[in-house]
Amino acid sequence: MLDWLRVITEHWPTVGLVASLLIGVYLLARYYNGAEMSDMRRRVDYLDEQVRALRYRDQCYFDYIVFDEGYHQRHMLIAAEKGCEVEQHVSFLDFRDKWMRARGLQEEQEHIWR
Repeated sequence: MLDWLRVITEHWPTVGLVASLLIGVYLLARYYNGAEMSDMRRRVDYLDEQVRALRYRDQCYFDYIVFDEGYHQRHMLIAAEKGCEVEQHVSFLDFRDKWMRARGLQEEQEHIWR
């Protein structure tokens, strides 16, 4: 390849210059494309970590809510045994449904909470 380039530059300097420029542009484009792909890979990896963290947090929140709901149910049963009246505890699912309706998100509920 380099021999051909040397022959061209000796006999046709303009063609050699244009060929050198085209090869240079090609190499720059390859480098830029590789750099862009590396940047996109880093971004995808970062977003993947964020989604994984959000899923764990969501799972932890939901598990806590289930635990908390059980606690409040036991608390209400103990209070009822002792003759105390306790304000009705709103379950998370009831709260969530009301919260979604207040924001007009009923149609997206399945997508958000799957």
